[in-house]
Amino acid sequence: FAENSIIDDAEGFSFQYFETLADAETNQNEITNPNNYINIETPTQTLFALATNDETGCQNIQPIEIEVVPVDFIPFELTDLEVCAVSEDGIGIEI
Repeated sequence: FAENSIIDDAEGFSFQYFETLADAETNQNEITNPNNYINIETPTQTLFALATNDETGCQNIQPIEIEVVPVDFIPFELTDLEVCAVSEDGIGIEI
């Protein structure tokens, strides 16, 4: 998710993500799947990363900013499909 922006060498660390600082401090309401997280504030939102050293158990909380950038255009031209029938074998046939 954002490990490399939090620490130069993320090896040996575990990361958890939270929507609030209070949740990170109490280790509650973890974002369980950060790669599929849908932000609740647009266009930017502050999340909190709890980094734990796997060897020592020492922890540090860092705020991280996520930003959603909408795609304003499709980078290729779409062709109109006027009619499509499906043959008995399930393959579409352009008519």
